[in-house]
Amino acid sequence: MRKTTSAALVLLALVFASAAPAAPAATAATAATTPVVNSVAISYNLNEVTVNGSGFLPKKTAPTVLFNNTKLTLVSDSNTKIVAHLPGGVTAGTFNLTVTNSEKNKFTFDVTYGAVGPQGPAGPTGANGAQGPQGPSGPAGPTGPQGPKGGALSFYSSPIAGGFLPDSGYGRFSVITLKNVGTYFISGQVTLINNSSAPAFVSCGVQNAAGELPGPGSPSAQGTIPSNDGTTIPMTTLSENGYLVTSTPNTSLWIACGVQTDTQVLMQEGNSFIAIQLQ
Repeated sequence: MRKTTSAALVLLALVFASAAPAAPAATAATAATTPVVNSVAISYNLNEVTVNGSGFLPKKTAPTVLFNNTKLTLVSDSNTKIVAHLPGGVTAGTFNLTVTNSEKNKFTFDVTYGAVGPQGPAGPTGANGAQGPQGPSGPAGPTGPQGPKGGALSFYSSPIAGGFLPDSGYGRFSVITLKNVGTYFISGQVTLINNSSAPAFVSCGVQNAAGELPGPGSPSAQGTIPSNDGTTIPMTTLSENGYLVTSTPNTSLWIACGVQTDTQVLMQEGNSFIAIQLQ
């Protein structure tokens, strides 16, 4: 039998090593996407809700929509728009709407169904329930970034009165005067009803006395209201880091909404405009 020399074995090892496929490079982790809701429109004729925003389908898997913890059947979905059937027999009121995208991240807020009436009187305090058993302690989470000094220094709240938006114009519907210099958190929501036979394109935002946005990154919400339908617009934070800093006392802010079409749009009563000053 012919023997293979050690030099030949070394040459064969080099040939097989060079022919072996390279290992695939590690794929960098993709940052998680959080869904953001800009506006919601309810079609009472079709009994459907339309949600406009972003981040609904980061992985091309259908999102889920919960209406007061009831899962809705989707009519259509994309990364920026979801249309879903509402459950039958819904009465007028305010309900929780939760959108969960394909990465299991959620966005929850309140949506108004039907006309909103005046707030009723407070009911009697109910009896305290029995204390449940204490659950096990969960693992400690990571330390978050340093936030502003805690505690609310002042609280301002203004109900938003109803009224019609002028055709192809805008109107101011509520004002809050921030008496102190400092840092504020702003929130609230408005509900608009289109009483016309044509769609209405509206936009809402927060303005100062000069009719300008009060800070950098201050958002404005906008959307199209179908004929004889309504839209609830959440008024989110005013600046990129979630706070508005005022340098002068007695700063006044308004919620202003405008319509860019010749349609009759009504602002519902009972919406909220809230400012909390932080210490």
